[in-house]
Amino acid sequence: MRDNIFLAIIIFVCLAGLDQYYQISKPISWKPEMIESGLILGMCFSLSGLAKNRHILIITGIMIASLFLELVYSAYFGAPIAPMDIALLFTNSMETLQIFSDIKNIAYIPLLISMIAFGVIFFSIKTLKKRRPWRWAGVLLVLLMAVPLPAILITLYHHGVRPNPNVSVGDYPSVSDHLLFSAQKTGLYFLVKTLPSQLFLNNPLAQPLAPPLPIALVHPNVNIIFIMGESLTSTHMSSYGYSRPTTPYLDSLKKSARAIFKLGISGGVSTDISLPLFFNMIEMPDGTAQIASAHRNLFKMAKANGFETYFISTQADYYLNVIKGYLFPRYIDHFGNASFFGAGKRTNVDDIHLVNYLKSADLTQPTFMVLHQRGSHSPYHERYPPQFNFFVSAGTASFQQSQMDSYDNSVRYTDALVHDIVATIHQKTHRPTVLIFTSDHGESLGENGVYGHNRLQIKNQHQAPIILIGLNNATLNFLKRKNREDINPQYMSHYELAEIVAYLLGYQIAHFSTQKSGYFVDGNALSGAAGFEQLRFDESGHLIDQ
Repeated sequence: MRDNIFLAIIIFVCLAGLDQYYQISKPISWKPEMIESGLILGMCFSLSGLAKNRHILIITGIMIASLFLELVYSAYFGAPIAPMDIALLFTNSMETLQIFSDIKNIAYIPLLISMIAFGVIFFSIKTLKKRRPWRWAGVLLVLLMAVPLPAILITLYHHGVRPNPNVSVGDYPSVSDHLLFSAQKTGLYFLVKTLPSQLFLNNPLAQPLAPPLPIALVHPNVNIIFIMGESLTSTHMSSYGYSRPTTPYLDSLKKSARAIFKLGISGGVSTDISLPLFFNMIEMPDGTAQIASAHRNLFKMAKANGFETYFISTQADYYLNVIKGYLFPRYIDHFGNASFFGAGKRTNVDDIHLVNYLKSADLTQPTFMVLHQRGSHSPYHERYPPQFNFFVSAGTASFQQSQMDSYDNSVRYTDALVHDIVATIHQKTHRPTVLIFTSDHGESLGENGVYGHNRLQIKNQHQAPIILIGLNNATLNFLKRKNREDINPQYMSHYELAEIVAYLLGYQIAHFSTQKSGYFVDGNALSGAAGFEQLRFDESGHLIDQ
């Protein structure tokens, strides 16, 4: 039995060491929880009582592999893996793998520590020859692994998604949990809540089905060119006050009467959510039934009122698999993505293809064209040509600084593309044209240890630019009419922007502002099952810090 105790302690120290590496790398205050520590020690003791060595190695190998994935994931996103992230792994695996390829340089230390931990356990099992198996070890191990179930039920009760909460964090784990305990909770929560919700669409947030909007103006004399950026946060644009000159062209338009700049709030924190929400005019969760009805699908509305419709993307077909159905391609006259430009089904292409496509398009007829970028999605250094390597730090720059340099270069490239798109519109047509530029969501660049997107309650990840530019004498005065409800002087939500697009397409819109009810930002599920935020404003239109 002495060898059993030694082995249990060794396994516990290895697992706790991985957890401690995670804890000291996070900007949080953490103290060991005796209950969680006791739970993990009990599992280690149960493992030491299993009859076969290979069973111990398999189970501890799975535990260490889980901890390794948690360490790498948290190093990039700043938080442990959530149940909805597991669901996204199956629906968007290529993009997940691409993100991990971007952070391989920060995975070396966790990998080395994980391999050392497994090696120590392997050597200990082979060395401790007097270990004594006992009959109920496996049963106790299963029971201890199920201990987080009460915590899950408490989470469902206190943090479940309810109609109209001020803030709902959904099913995200706490960053202060033991990492192994967090992994247990995540796996169990996925099985008992997230997976059934995804399979059976059991969700209390279903919104009333909105009817189709009536046409107010038949065949309006305007073109709408809509640039949908990717992972672009307004906090890294000099036109929004960023210190680096990342958007010199947009800066030049800032004081122009023909341009309107708003601090945008995206409808979601991932592409797969924000695009379906925007192009189907969804204000709050759950809008899945509304999307399915296509009553307010912008492409359908455009086509019904005489517009030629386009959705042209530089993203690979694989990355659009989830989004494509929600756009309703049957209402899109010209649909193209990376494979349309000659790339493979899993290969993205340079955003310059959007400019080249626009040069060949017929803009003499009423046009609703969406140009969907790969933009500033990681890996950032792949998003711009060498001549846009404006921001370069010393070779000893930190991971955060090198990521920021590459990201800012991608923003600079996007700014140049917007300039080229405006110039092309002037060359191609004299028709009044409204150019709209936003991004699907924002991005974190290492603030508080967080990178990327897909996280609620992190401002950078829902802060996107919203810019409207009137070209060829197209007027934006309708936004300033006093007989309409004034829009927020600073902010605009994706939903409000969708209403503006619908108005430009000729449809009757009662008002453009929804700030009185707040702006909704969805997590990684259209149903709201991954949580959502409701951002509120005071009477003067300032965002209330929550």
